[in-house]
Amino acid sequence: MKHGLSCQKPHGTSTEFMQLIKGTYFGVIDVIDMRLMELPVIRGTPSRYVALSYVWGENEGLDKPHYKTTRANVMKHIQSQGLKKAWNLLPKTIRDVILLVNRLGERYLWIDSLCIVQDSASSWELNAKSMHLVYGNAYFTVCAADGDAETGLLAADVSTWMDSTTTTIDGTSSFTPSTKARTSSLSAEVAPGVRIIASRPAEAVIQGSRWSQRGWTFQERMLSRRCLIFIEGQVYFQCRSSLISQHIFPDHGGSSNDKNWSLEWTNSPLRTLEGLKRKAFWFYMKCVSLYTGRHLTKPQDVLAAFSGISWLLKQQMQAALFYGLPMSHFDLALLWTPIEPLERRRHMADFPSWSWAGWDGGKAEYAADMLDGALSNVQEWLRHHTWILWYLRDFEGNLRPLWDRDILNEDQSGERRWGGYAGRNMQPNQVRIAEHDSDMPHTPYIEEEDYRIYEVESEKSTVLGDDNCHYRREDEPYVPAYQPQRPSDFKDVYGRPIRDAIKGRNNTDFTGILPDNPFGIISAPFPRDKQDHAGSMPILQFWTWWAKLTITMRPGDHEDEQPLDNTSPDALVMCDLSDEAGDWCGAIRISRAWLRANGGGGMDAPSAVPLIALSDAKTFTAEECRLWNYYIPKERAESEWDLYYVMLLQRNTERALWERVAVGKVFQAAFGEAEWQEIKLG
Repeated sequence: MKHGLSCQKPHGTSTEFMQLIKGTYFGVIDVIDMRLMELPVIRGTPSRYVALSYVWGENEGLDKPHYKTTRANVMKHIQSQGLKKAWNLLPKTIRDVILLVNRLGERYLWIDSLCIVQDSASSWELNAKSMHLVYGNAYFTVCAADGDAETGLLAADVSTWMDSTTTTIDGTSSFTPSTKARTSSLSAEVAPGVRIIASRPAEAVIQGSRWSQRGWTFQERMLSRRCLIFIEGQVYFQCRSSLISQHIFPDHGGSSNDKNWSLEWTNSPLRTLEGLKRKAFWFYMKCVSLYTGRHLTKPQDVLAAFSGISWLLKQQMQAALFYGLPMSHFDLALLWTPIEPLERRRHMADFPSWSWAGWDGGKAEYAADMLDGALSNVQEWLRHHTWILWYLRDFEGNLRPLWDRDILNEDQSGERRWGGYAGRNMQPNQVRIAEHDSDMPHTPYIEEEDYRIYEVESEKSTVLGDDNCHYRREDEPYVPAYQPQRPSDFKDVYGRPIRDAIKGRNNTDFTGILPDNPFGIISAPFPRDKQDHAGSMPILQFWTWWAKLTITMRPGDHEDEQPLDNTSPDALVMCDLSDEAGDWCGAIRISRAWLRANGGGGMDAPSAVPLIALSDAKTFTAEECRLWNYYIPKERAESEWDLYYVMLLQRNTERALWERVAVGKVFQAAFGEAEWQEIKLG
């Protein structure tokens, strides 16, 4: 079949790849000479190699772990036939893949357990941060999805390869018939010479596998140019333009213009790669939902197993990810929500609560309905509906700004509405153009409307100390808790107009110290030489509005709904937020377990909880606000950008900071008496 350039283009530049293969820590398996060696470079061109993606298995950490390269045996492995001597010790999947690569006429193979010195921290770290180059430059990747390292390739035997022959390193016949091989398709002869095949969708087979539930395999598949996937006794070929089953053949030769040789390709997660250059944050959101919830043998590898995806995003966004969240879209990246109840990772101090990487036990997502308005034009929302100046602590404990538009470049997504904060590469007048550049149907940009948009946005953002902040009761006069204002000509380091509500307020001077750095605060500029925050602490420090509201679990729609204090499994439940007068003002989804552990949140014993305002929200979802209550004197359809995204906090006294519990929405008017506070969030 003829493939387009999408199947040939590797990840990373040729210079970066050459630096990798010339490094003393990168090696491959020579499947003919059966030894570890550096990848040959012939007349300036690196030799082709195949990579393996597989599941190590549950034996790791037990009495009998899988055979792997260590400091003790690596010197033997680099000798001619060094791996042949360990042949019977290798897991079956690895033996099968070595034989397969040999049979296909390829010579070099990369397998993590053998090519990385597993008990060497430097070897592991240097290779782990280069996964985008390892898999992105492999000629193809063998994905062993039948089981774990001891399962083997069920389709790779004489019975499924028919009359194909090959020899092993010992000269004996390769692959005896396997009784484990299964088929994911059913066939029947319906007429003489006419046979029909009913086949399960390839992606359904792949997604249901144990291999697809492992953390490391996500980026291994996503980064690979071509995949040969062995699963349920069948073989699937997948590249960046198609996914083809072993038993179903296309009715044409395939060309670079054929984007869907098989309908099964339409459900493949690799399709998200098509959107990377056009809308990088959209690609990021998809990756988070696909990656979170996967199993990691070592939970502390949660960011390492995502590092290849992070590298791809950094190239397009022009900025690094900070504990899994893109710096260029940080305000929006904070608004992830769990799909199912999550638990904090054991190593809390290493992973922040404000990042999805700090949680385990289920999937997280960026829900489209929750983020309505923000996703319609991400760049406009970031630059006109956010205000927090984010600071962090570097590895020495010094306070540094998260972003600086005079040092960092802005996101280069083709669709400008998916862009991020302003950067030094921003063209003159680009902000005004980008605010309204969208391929989605919406009101066209008109100069007269520009002022009105700013005015509406800003009249909801200045919080005054007004006592009359409850508007649900009809007998009370309406006194606004905010006042109209015009957009400021002054811009902050993110390229955002500075709100009048913030002018004159302290948002850059900090007094909050940390247990590890108790002797004051040292402020430092953005690290111009690194342009990222590698090695920094997982702590944010900033100023915003802080308030306490009452939380109650929402009554069920059905009389037979189980009570809060029962022994039913944990679940996420929608809760109502009320102000001091008892008026409903917002909603937030929280785990039932957290409510039980923190006062119940029942109707008879409501709890007051601390919340901080994060950014402007456009509207409530139908689930968040099922019945409009006129907390503000507007019709529901007229109430846009009258809300805040808020974060519910919990105090960690040992670490002397706040931690995230959940994210929800409230009317901005409910923050009419909110305090402007310094927050340390870990």
